[in-house]
Amino acid sequence: MTFTISGLDITETSVVNGTTRTRTNTGAHLRDIDGYLNERAIDLTGEGYHEDLPTTRDRS
Repeated sequence: MTFTISGLDITETSVVNGTTRTRTNTGAHLRDIDGYLNERAIDLTGEGYHEDLPTTRDRS
């Protein structure tokens, strides 16, 4: 999972089961970058991601 921060845009890129997924959040509501990343970390943990594992299914 990669987060790219440019100005007020955050692009989140991940590869799951060989498929690249991109999610972009844009706008002034992203002024609190730390808050955004902390919220996404909680969301991703709830979705089954773990910092030591690249994806929910790839256990290598």
